Amino acid sequence: MNVSTQLALLNIPEPSATYDVNRLDAVRSNNDQQPSCGSAASALSARTVDDRVFHMGMTNWKAVVDRALLLDYTELYDSDFGRLGLRKHGYRYSPVPLLPARAVEYVKGCVLLMGANKLTKKVRDRLGCTAVLPSAKHLTVTVIGNGIEVFVADGTQVFSIQVRFDEISFSDGRAPDDIKLIGPLLAKALKRQASTQGMMMKLGSADIALIGSCVLAQLSKIQELAAWNA
Repeated sequence: MNVSTQLALLNIPEPSATYDVNRLDAVRSNNDQQPSCGSAASALSARTVDDRVFHMGMTNWKAVVDRALLLDYTELYDSDFGRLGLRKHGYRYSPVPLLPARAVEYVKGCVLLMGANKLTKKVRDRLGCTAVLPSAKHLTVTVIGNGIEVFVADGTQVFSIQVRFDEISFSDGRAPDDIKLIGPLLAKALKRQASTQGMMMKLGSADIALIGSCVLAQLSKIQELAAWNA
């Protein structure tokens, strides 16, 4: 009798439908469940998975994603399953082709911080963008030491906000979803800043979308730095 095999089987939680199996050919219908409330990190920590890719065994999805990032799996890509997977930069395929709910959101934030740690003053000076909003206001986005600064000039009035990298929220989807999330959050902060100065700022939906797009473009450039060894 193989006692070690029996012990291994006894350690598998029941029923098996309550956890995911992380392997290339696994059927993981649990990944489509509704995202949990709270932070992405806490939601992934509460999600049990039997990891066959990094040989971690029974663990949680946050531990698996953290392990993947440590091994340079930093690029999100559209997998054959119609979902986002995680792979090494420059690779076509990956053993992690299907991330669970909230994992994409978590990866984006982690990769942003990884890229930010590689920023030098020379790189920061090359980043940033300017644009004229549909409402004729002037937008300037710059990268500062630990985050970004957004300026909106409305005639002689200039309003600005600073947002740290670890305060930026991402969606669990693709770039258009991020723009829809980041734009309104920054617009609300700009309006709040204007209000403290006794002013009222009007931003249309097209203005807000362009703000989100410009900021996301800079964040994406910083995230790309995470693909290369320091």
